[in-house]
Amino acid sequence: PCGAAESNRASRPIASPLARLQAQAPIAAGAQARVSSPCHHAMPISAIEWVLLPLLDGQRDRAALLDGLVQAAQAGTLSLKGHESAPPEARLREILAAQLEPALSRLAQAGLLL
Repeated sequence: PCGAAESNRASRPIASPLARLQAQAPIAAGAQARVSSPCHHAMPISAIEWVLLPLLDGQRDRAALLDGLVQAAQAGTLSLKGHESAPPEARLREILAAQLEPALSRLAQAGLLL
C-alpha cells in the first residue's frame, strides 16, 4: 500500500533505490529537499534524512550510518541547527546519534525503507 509504514529495525536498513538516487542530487540554495514517495508525490525531507538516504544501501549498520553522518557534518555537507560549524567530534556524535533513529522512523513511516 502507498505510504505504508515499514520497519526501521533492520540491522542494515535499505531505502528505496529511487529515493537514494534523488538524495544524491544537489539542492539549490534555499530549496526544500524532496524525494519521491511510494505514491509518486514529492515528499519534503530534513537535511539529516537527505544525507542519510544514500547511505541506506543495506551495507551499513547503525554505527556506520552514524559515521557517515559525522563525516558529512565535518565536511560541511550536513549543517546542524544552532551550530555555525561542526562541534567537537564527541559532541557531534552525541547530537547525531540522538537524531538517527527518529530520522529512520520518519523514513519508514513515509514508506521509503524496504
